[in-house]
Amino acid sequence: MARESQETTVKRWQDRIATARKWRDRKAQEYGWERFISEYKGNYDVFLGSGENKFRAPAINQVFAMVQTDISYLYFRDPYITLRPTKSATAKGAAILEAAINYYWRTLNQKEEIESQLIDADLVGHAWNKDGYYFHGKDDEGLYSMKVSWRDVIFNVGSRRPPYDTMWLAHRIIKPLDTVKKMYPGTSDLRGSTHPHMEEKDIRDSVFKDDIDFCVLWEIWDVQKRETCLIAEGLNSYLKKPTKWPNYYKTLPFNLLWWYENPDEPYPMGTIAPVEPQILEEIKLFAQALNHVKRFNRQMLYKGNLMTEAEQDKFEQGNDGAMIKVETQGSIQDATKMVDYGPLPVDIYLLLDRIRQLKNTTSGQPEFAQGGQTKTATRTLGELEGMAEGAKTRIGKRVDRLETHIENIAKNIIGHIQANFDVEKMVKITGFSEPYLIKNLGDAYDENTKTVLFDKNDVQGEYEVEVRAGSTIPLTREGRMAMLREALELMMKTNGPIPEVVKVIVSEYLKDLQLPQIKEAFDLEQIRNAEMAQIKSGELSVDAAKTTAETQKRQAQARQINLESALMESQLQMPTRLMGEHEMGIVPQEQQAEPMGVLQ
Repeated sequence: MARESQETTVKRWQDRIATARKWRDRKAQEYGWERFISEYKGNYDVFLGSGENKFRAPAINQVFAMVQTDISYLYFRDPYITLRPTKSATAKGAAILEAAINYYWRTLNQKEEIESQLIDADLVGHAWNKDGYYFHGKDDEGLYSMKVSWRDVIFNVGSRRPPYDTMWLAHRIIKPLDTVKKMYPGTSDLRGSTHPHMEEKDIRDSVFKDDIDFCVLWEIWDVQKRETCLIAEGLNSYLKKPTKWPNYYKTLPFNLLWWYENPDEPYPMGTIAPVEPQILEEIKLFAQALNHVKRFNRQMLYKGNLMTEAEQDKFEQGNDGAMIKVETQGSIQDATKMVDYGPLPVDIYLLLDRIRQLKNTTSGQPEFAQGGQTKTATRTLGELEGMAEGAKTRIGKRVDRLETHIENIAKNIIGHIQANFDVEKMVKITGFSEPYLIKNLGDAYDENTKTVLFDKNDVQGEYEVEVRAGSTIPLTREGRMAMLREALELMMKTNGPIPEVVKVIVSEYLKDLQLPQIKEAFDLEQIRNAEMAQIKSGELSVDAAKTTAETQKRQAQARQINLESALMESQLQMPTRLMGEHEMGIVPQEQQAEPMGVLQ
């Protein structure tokens, strides 16, 4: 088959994108994505009555409450990501990359990105994250990882498990037309359009039309050819011709977060879709109750000819300070009577309770999970505890899905770090103070200079990435106490010297407790025990003396004692050469055969 011309190939991509977009939009309408988003903002299309008596029901924004409750339950803290070396990898590389990935997770503001993705996953059913490495010049390069709107990602029709089985995926990018022309020479004939999110009224009212002239770009990732290209709507040539993916790209740089799979459908279901009918019915019943109370509290009977039409208008308007003239003989109370307040049907209360029970069962979110109160008059303590455990079980499934999503993003970021290794940046962001990390570095750690030498080769290989279980969710007081009790029990059950494995387990417990005072006290105790063992055996070495000096230094800092005085005192007690300023930082370049870094 003859090779297609560039114009034909670009038109083919434009047609694929248009077809897939129509299919996606049809699914969005079928599943009600835009409606759920509108309801999250408080806009519910629920009306009561008909004709002139039709009115909008006051909203009870359960959608907002459910989504925000999910965020607080699922992602309260930044996760702790751990690495374990597998194929052709080392513990040293795992230690370096583990510190780096947790640093980048914070500096790339992944918490904000993930929280935004959680909103999409609850409302729309899925959320996209894109990662990569940008290079705009020598001084402008680095990692990025960000949430991409579901409106801006489409893929080939027929996919069932995106992004794993997609043949291609396209990312919509909207930029001002002038910016695109400056970035890509030879596009002077390119014509823009208004921003897709602008409304017709805003476009008509705009005076400077060139300010709202935008260009819609599509970044296409061809999985079959492992190529990426860039096209623009309205242009039948490439803005960027197809280029091969970097070799380290094992998968697409797009990861999908989802909760509930739809059988044989590419788009999963969120948490709002199953409970929306109950939410709308609850709003209707509550509106009926309010309307019942308002109607009977504001209706009045009065005798004919009591007020003229003008006075009736004043009365109906209810203006403060209005003077209303009445024509009556005798008492005004004899001429007027408020309509008696009719009792609210008891069935409404029963129906409201039943609907809330169905909603809670479907969503797995009882009232107390949203900060409300659950009726306790008819419930035993055991029933309430059972509801709480059931909610935790449902949430636990989604926590696991979120941790898998985070692990997939972390794997991609690690690939970018390995391929674009910056020694100087790694030196700045990677500091080793944890004893187990230094231990893993092996011979690369220089005890005399307190430095670690490393280069790009040290971080290559494959690593198993795992999010420490539960590290994203809030640690409650009960959880902390349970962890502390388990740590104490492990210590108390040990007779004689504490095994190394128990020390590691207790140390991990104390780290998760988020109580640094206890963690530091435990570490100091282990140092003291090790020193005493060496003294008893007559093997107190220079290294142990340095450890003692460093321990005294930390104790002095904790008590806010003058640091210099404390160091002088420790030197008098133990005349050991302490690390000077010349021993910090990067190893001189002339001593290196190739670029290497130093960890302090």
